Amino acid sequence: MSSIITVRCIRSFEYRTIKLMVIPNINLEEMTIDDLEKIVQNEIKTKGAYRAHRTKKYDCFKLYAVKQGHKANCLVINMENDETLMLEARNVPLSKLGVTDESEISYFVKEEYLEYKKNPVIKWE
Repeated sequence: MSSIITVRCIRSFEYRTIKLMVIPNINLEEMTIDDLEKIVQNEIKTKGAYRAHRTKKYDCFKLYAVKQGHKANCLVINMENDETLMLEARNVPLSKLGVTDESEISYFVKEEYLEYKKNPVIKWE
């Protein structure tokens, strides 16, 4: 079955610098996090809209929202339930990780997220 997901490339947590990437026509039963990362990295490398994101060493995915589900209170990233929402199983199909059609997934540098989580201050509004 063909699905669509949105990847939220987070360049800066403090400044809310986020670029959305819509990825259509994916099979959630077959695609893994490794496959998704290859697609996203290719888009970042080849599309001019993501030029500012090319210097980031993105390394982590986390489920932000699912269709018909609740959205996080924080506009940058869902800071709740890291144990269940972090998509760390690299070779497991996305569907088994809780990703559904029209899900939003955050893509970011894990070390920066952990620092932001200690002191979640927005520097620019």
